[in-house]
Amino acid sequence: DVTLYAQWDKDSYNVIYNGNGSDSGTAPATVAHEFDTEVKVQGNTGTLAKTGYIFGGWNTMANGSGTAYAANATFTMPAENVTLYAQWRIEGYEVIYNGNGSDSGTVPAPVAYEIDSTVTVLNNTGSLAKEGHTFIGWNTKANGSGTAYAANATFTMPAEDVTLYAQWDTSSYNVIYNGNGNDSGTAPATVAHEFGSSVTVLSKGALVKSGHTFVGWNTKANGSGTAYAANATFTMPAEDVTLYAQWDKDSYNVIYNGNGSDSGTAPAMAAHKLDSSVTVLNNTGSLAKLGYTFIGWNTKANGSGTAYAANTTFTMPAEDVTLYAQWDKDSYNVIYNGNGSDSGVAPATVAHKFDSSVTVLGNTGSLAKQGYTFVGWNTKADGSGTAYAANATFAMPAGDVTLYAQWSANDYQVIYNGNGNSDGNTPATEVYKSDSTVLVQGNPGALAKAGYTFKGWNTMADGSGVLYRQGDHFTMPASDVKLYANWVKDNIIPTPEPVKPNKFMKEPNKIVVQTGDIVEYTLSHIENPTDATITNFVITDQPPEGMDFVKGSLPAFTNGAGITYDIVISDKNGSRVAFDNVDASVAFDFTLPESLSGKHVTDISLKFSSVPARFGIDNRIVYQFVISAIEPNQKLVNKGLISFELDGVHYEYGNQNNSSIKVIDKTIPSTSDQQSPILFYVVALSIVSLIWKPRRKKLVE
Repeated sequence: DVTLYAQWDKDSYNVIYNGNGSDSGTAPATVAHEFDTEVKVQGNTGTLAKTGYIFGGWNTMANGSGTAYAANATFTMPAENVTLYAQWRIEGYEVIYNGNGSDSGTVPAPVAYEIDSTVTVLNNTGSLAKEGHTFIGWNTKANGSGTAYAANATFTMPAEDVTLYAQWDTSSYNVIYNGNGNDSGTAPATVAHEFGSSVTVLSKGALVKSGHTFVGWNTKANGSGTAYAANATFTMPAEDVTLYAQWDKDSYNVIYNGNGSDSGTAPAMAAHKLDSSVTVLNNTGSLAKLGYTFIGWNTKANGSGTAYAANTTFTMPAEDVTLYAQWDKDSYNVIYNGNGSDSGVAPATVAHKFDSSVTVLGNTGSLAKQGYTFVGWNTKADGSGTAYAANATFAMPAGDVTLYAQWSANDYQVIYNGNGNSDGNTPATEVYKSDSTVLVQGNPGALAKAGYTFKGWNTMADGSGVLYRQGDHFTMPASDVKLYANWVKDNIIPTPEPVKPNKFMKEPNKIVVQTGDIVEYTLSHIENPTDATITNFVITDQPPEGMDFVKGSLPAFTNGAGITYDIVISDKNGSRVAFDNVDASVAFDFTLPESLSGKHVTDISLKFSSVPARFGIDNRIVYQFVISAIEPNQKLVNKGLISFELDGVHYEYGNQNNSSIKVIDKTIPSTSDQQSPILFYVVALSIVSLIWKPRRKKLVE
C-alpha cells in the first residue's frame, strides 16, 4: 500500500504600521511575515509626528487598550494581518497610579500633564482592594514615606513622571469568645486584632457549664472546626473569628446502697458520663435483710424518691446518684396450737408483717383439756419459752411463731376409805394435780377389820377395781380418786398350786469394760411360767451406780394381743410413769424422757395388769448402758426381778448378784488364752439361780 500525505505551505500575513493621527512623517512600510514566525517591531523609522504629542510606541488598538509594543519588541506572527497603531501622549509628563500590592480591582489609567500644570489626584476609581487592608489614599513612595495625597487633592506637575502608590491601612477584626451553652460565668470580652497579627487565645475565665469540664475553644460550636487551647496562638485572618467554648461531659457515680441489709454486698459503684443512659443493676451481690424481701432501688432511702427496677434505665444527671435498696416486709404466721387440748378449736392462723405489732388472741375457740385450765399461751409447748396472755403484744419476728396453749393442771383429791374398818385411821386425804404421779400410801393409821387382813387399796369397795399396794404409783386422773381398803378374810388363805420355776436370765455382751464403753444386757425367759392368767406381772431391771441407761428395745410379746403395759422409771427421787398403755403386741424402743435425762436410773419396770398363760415365750428384752466415769477395778452388778400374783399369792424371781461386769483401767489383751478364763467366769455368773417362793406380798422399795 502507498500512503500519500498532504503537504502544507505556510501563509504570509502583513504587519501594517499606522500613524494613528500623525500629521507629518511616514509610517514604516508594511512587511509580510510567514505564519508562526518571529516578528521584530520597527521603531519610528519614518519620523512620524503629531503636533503637541510625543511618539510613545505601538499598540494593537488605536486607543492604546490593546497590546503595546516598544521598538525592537517581538511577537509571533498570527494567522491574520496585524495593524500596529502609533501611540501618542501629550507632550509633558504622566501621573501613573500603582496598586501597591492590591489583589483585586484596577488602577486609574496614566494621565499626562504639562509641566507646571495642576494635577487633581484621582480616587480609587477601579475599586482596588487588598485583603485585610483598607484603601486610605496615595503616596509618592510605596512604603508611605513620600508625599501623601487623598482623592481630589492637587499638586503642580513637575518635569518628570509622578507615580502615585495606593496606600493601605491594615484592618482590625474581632476575636469573639462564645460560652457555647454555659449556664454561669461570662465569656472573655471580644478583642480586636489587626489582620496578620498573632493572636494569643484566652482562658475560659469564669465560664461554667453544669456537668461539663472546659477543654478549650473551637472555631465551630460542635467542635468540627479548628481547636485552640488556652494560650495557643494563630494569625488573625481578614474576618472576625468566633471561638466557641468546648465542653467535655463529666462522669458521675451511680452508688448502690444496701440500705440496712445485713448480708450480701451491694453492686459496685460505676461511673457514667453526663446524659448517658444508665441501666440499673439487679441485686447482683445477694443483698438480704432479715424479715424483708428486696423489691428494687430508689433514689431515697425511705422510698420517697424515684423508684427503679432492675434493668430499667435513666439519663445520668450532673451529680452522683445513690440508689438505695428497697425492702418490703415479709409476712409470717402466728400459729395457735391446742397443745393437747381435747375439745374446742385453736384460733385460726394469722399472717403478720415482720416487725409489726401482734396482739395475742384469747381462747376464742373454747379450747379445753380434761383436768386442766387454760392459762394463756407460750412459744414452747412445755412452757419454757415466752409466755403471753390474751391481748398481750409482741413484735413479729422473721419467722413463724407457734403459740402453744398452756394448761394448768387442776387439783384433785386422793381419798382413802377404810371400807368397813373396825379400828385405826385412814391416811389423810391428799391433793394432786391431774397427770401427776400418785404414791400410794400403806397403812400408817393401823387400819384393822376383825377377821380380815389388810391387802392394800382398791378403786372399788368390792375389790373389783385396780389394786394398789404401798409404794405403787398411778397417774392422777382429772377427777377425785377414792381408794378403798382391800380386806381378805383371814380364814381364806389359798393354797398355791405349784408354779413352774422361772429361768429368768440377764446376760451382758461384754464382761470387761472401760469407762465410756456401751454394755448391752439381754433379758430372756421373761414369760408367764404358769398355765393360768397372772396379774400384776412386773419385769424389773435395777442397774447400779456407774451404769447409766441409754436405750431399751422391747419385743412384740408372744400372746400380747390386747395387752398393754406401763414403763415406770425410777431415780433417787422416786418413780414415775414414763410411757403408759404401750401395746404389748408391737415392738417398742425408748430412751429417757427429757425430765430424766442426765439422771441415774435405779429401776426400769414393765408393769402388766394381767397376762395370759405362756405370755412372752421366747421373747427377749435388750437394754443398753454406758459406763460412766468411775474408779477402775470395780465390779458392777445389774440385778433383775420378775414378780406376779397368782390366786392371791405373790411370786418373785431374781438373779441374786449375777450378771456382773468388771471395770478396768486399760484394755485387756485380746488373745484367746487370756479371755477364756474370764469368759468362763462370766458365763457362770450369768446363769440365774432358779429361785421361786410363794409368799404374801413383798413390798418393792
